Amino acid sequence: MPKNIKDNVLESRASNSLFTFHILAPLLLSTANKLVVSVVDLVEQAVMTLLLSDPEALPSLQPVFCLEPPYTDPCKLPAVRGPCKASLHRYFYNSTSIECEPFTYGGCQGNANNFETTEICVRVCKPPGESSDGNRSNGGDSMLGM
Repeated sequence: MPKNIKDNVLESRASNSLFTFHILAPLLLSTANKLVVSVVDLVEQAVMTLLLSDPEALPSLQPVFCLEPPYTDPCKLPAVRGPCKASLHRYFYNSTSIECEPFTYGGCQGNANNFETTEICVRVCKPPGESSDGNRSNGGDSMLGM
């Protein structure tokens, strides 16, 4: 039965095709468009669809729920200051200029196109093989390291 996880979600951020949820429960498995977590108390949240995982797939990890959030590429979102009054120096990816640009974040709400450093912004949003001057590079690691 679908339930809401709002009370258990501390923060959710999207980066390219990977959604990351910081949840007050152990993380078991994540993929590009699904996050599987073991959660005891879930409550309904409109933006997420919760599906009970196939008991045969992960029999020892019950209860297991699969979260399938609606996907919007965060790198195509505008910079959003948010309603709070802080003045935090952040970076957003401008999909028109194809650059990571500075903006002032108010400290709350906003969206996922909000990075603490230009390096993280470039790693998450810059097209692979694209240098900052728009030329193709000769390699380099464009994926997040683990």
